[in-house]
Amino acid sequence: MKPTQLLAILLLAIACPLAAAQAQNVYTVTPASPQPDAAALKPGLSVKYAYPGDVKSLHEAEGWRSYGPKAGPPLIGFDYADTLPEEKALTSDSVNYVVAFINGYMKFDKPGAYQLEFHSNDGLRVKISGVQVFEYDGRHPCEPGQRATVQVPEAGWYPVEALFFQRVGTSCMLLNWAPPGEAWDWAPLEIYGYIEE
Repeated sequence: MKPTQLLAILLLAIACPLAAAQAQNVYTVTPASPQPDAAALKPGLSVKYAYPGDVKSLHEAEGWRSYGPKAGPPLIGFDYADTLPEEKALTSDSVNYVVAFINGYMKFDKPGAYQLEFHSNDGLRVKISGVQVFEYDGRHPCEPGQRATVQVPEAGWYPVEALFFQRVGTSCMLLNWAPPGEAWDWAPLEIYGYIEE
């Protein structure tokens, strides 16, 4: 075997596990430090809304952060099933053309690998501990994006932030998950918390 062939095989052996890990979307997150005071936490997630008109991408939606979005009623979590055509998006004041800036915490009760599957209609980007674990951009019906594996080093509260936009028609934002050693199910509302500003 020629040295160049051996080098190519070695490079391929190194690249394949890296590619496989990327394909599985494995992310490691870190707990909030310090942990939030349990007495200060309220159930759900805080949200601020902007009503910019026709937004077609998360990039466009992000641009509205600097325009002073207004606080809305808190969300119960990532738990909003597909609406009827005339129902308002999330807890906003509008059916259409909504941008939501979401913040709070998610509680993971034990360490290990959590499988996460977010559903959205339309665009959704989610970060846990500042690590982007999900993004599904553009206009689409209520459907799941690519699954992610989130490695949780220890039990506790983890900061979460999300960007969501709804263009026209129906909307949804959901989380299906499988904690370590458990079956897939909709994430319970008890895992969400936020601190009032």
